[in-house]
Amino acid sequence: MNGLSMHLPILPVLLPLVAGIVLLALRSAPLAVQHSISLAATAALVPLALALLATASDGTQLVYKLGNWDAPFGIVLVADRLAAWMLMATALVALFALLHALRGDDVQGRHFHVLYQLQLFGLNGAFLTGDLFNLFVFFEILLLASYGLLLHGGGRLRVKAGLHFVVINLVGSTLFLFAVGTLYGVTGTLNMADLAVKLARTVPENLALVEAAGLLLFGVFALKAALLPLHLWLPAAYAHTSAPVAALFAIMTKVGAYSILRVYSLMFGADAGAVANLLADWLMPLALVTLVVGMLGAVAATALRQQIAYLVIASVGTLLAAFALDSVDGIAAGLYYLPHTTLATAAIFLLADPIARARGERGDARRAHPRRTVFRRGDRDGRPAAAVGLPRQVHAAARRARLAVADVAVECGARHRAHRRDHAGTERQPAVLPHPLQHREADCAARGRLAARRRPAAARARHGDLGRPRVRLRDGHCHATARTAGLHRRRAGRPPVKRLLPHPLLTLTLAVLWLLLVNTFSAGHVVLGLLLGWLIPFATASLWPQSVCIRNVPVLLRYLVVVTHDIVIGSFRVARLILGRPSSLRPAFITVPLELKTDLAISLLANTISLTPGTVSVLVSEDRRTLTVHSLDTEDAAAMVAEIKHRYEAPLKAIFESC
Repeated sequence: MNGLSMHLPILPVLLPLVAGIVLLALRSAPLAVQHSISLAATAALVPLALALLATASDGTQLVYKLGNWDAPFGIVLVADRLAAWMLMATALVALFALLHALRGDDVQGRHFHVLYQLQLFGLNGAFLTGDLFNLFVFFEILLLASYGLLLHGGGRLRVKAGLHFVVINLVGSTLFLFAVGTLYGVTGTLNMADLAVKLARTVPENLALVEAAGLLLFGVFALKAALLPLHLWLPAAYAHTSAPVAALFAIMTKVGAYSILRVYSLMFGADAGAVANLLADWLMPLALVTLVVGMLGAVAATALRQQIAYLVIASVGTLLAAFALDSVDGIAAGLYYLPHTTLATAAIFLLADPIARARGERGDARRAHPRRTVFRRGDRDGRPAAAVGLPRQVHAAARRARLAVADVAVECGARHRAHRRDHAGTERQPAVLPHPLQHREADCAARGRLAARRRPAAARARHGDLGRPRVRLRDGHCHATARTAGLHRRRAGRPPVKRLLPHPLLTLTLAVLWLLLVNTFSAGHVVLGLLLGWLIPFATASLWPQSVCIRNVPVLLRYLVVVTHDIVIGSFRVARLILGRPSSLRPAFITVPLELKTDLAISLLANTISLTPGTVSVLVSEDRRTLTVHSLDTEDAAAMVAEIKHRYEAPLKAIFESC
């Protein structure tokens, strides 16, 4: 390997960083000079990515040790086929988006080209780094640049979407630090390859910590990838920013998908021992739901750019569904689909800009006249309305990519079903088989005992033996006897409206929360919010242990006011204690005797205490009679117990236990 090839991995990171510094120093230079520097630096990324792709095409991994330090102390950049593939897609999207920006979008605000190069610096670094902490660093760099690019040009809608974007990603960055710190505390390294070796040897006492850190990382990467339900920041951010920025952001969600593939195939893969396949039960369902919600959002969108934003979410669902198959063919199909969807959505964002400008005041609104749809439906090949004007080769390539993912999914499903069928056939031949009815009778008796234990004490006291479930075998199946018939009749006798709409208040609350989270009030989102608000309670109605009874609404409202007041006052009190002398603090554990009986009321009491600054609920006793609370500063434990019972427990008892 010659000297140039040895330094290839650092060049895609170094070039945009140097270009950004030079552009910042020449911020007062003529616009033509800034254009030339930015365009030359961005265009140079294309041959660099091609060189890396050619070098890594035979499976070679280029490892660049910064400072020539070995793991776990050194920082490394790793260029393999996956990283080079992502660099190639990023370079192409960035080049065409910048060419579009040079038509006038870059002069709508300050420091566009500086932020653009820093965004590329963060993106390329995230794809090349082999260190988990530096993945966090590059995430922060690209996010800081994206904050500025998102708000470039100003405007009420951009500021609103930008605030939403910043707050959610700050929370994600905090969780990222928690996860990284936990893994470093357990393993003593953050080098990904070194982590893969040490996580496979995780001892049982550290298993829970490692799994918690791994799931925290998944939450962060899911937020970056806009995986449901962490996708709500994306539609407004992508729809209201400028066209070249939205086109560049098309690759940003792929950073999250890339991180999921890289981290969980390397660190939590099949060879990870006790933490192997950590996401096996999570990724596929979330990806499929993301795909469905993305397509529903695209149908309900009221503007062209908003529709494209939801198509980005749908593409994330498709991509992660391919990765979730956890097979070579599935990952290959996903990586084949990735550049197609990235380039297509970036091109559509750039195409939507001249369409909106040509329509004047109407912008990219989907309807200009009540009786005429401006953006007509796609042709017979199923192309969406937003794809108008793209060459047929793009549609054909995208269809091939989607079909590749679908074919692999169908094939994997067929193999899985065949494996289960063969496996079941081998296990159903024990050496000695008792009579089948003996198994069924024992199973029915066990079901009856389990149902009897699950009955609430109040039900046993009211109905005695009447409501005790008794399950018997009849015609080869388990059936409930007549002792439960009364209960079944009462359950079936509920009004049809109550069965179809079990929790109307919760439905309305979820719909309002949906509208607040998406930052858009439109007919489509109102319908979608109401649909989700009805579907979630309806689907989980059987899991609710008991109906929530609220008899004293005025006390509930007064309780909310008291809790809000205590949170505000407690914040100032805790701040004063922290800024004062630490030696003056009097921390203590106190035990609060409970009069509440229901799990809901006890949970609300414990959460209320934890929400109030200065106190946190620690433990509820097994008999539900005491609650242990830790207080930051305790002058009189008895007085604090009395205050908790008077201000919190008594109202909760009046609200929820007076039915």
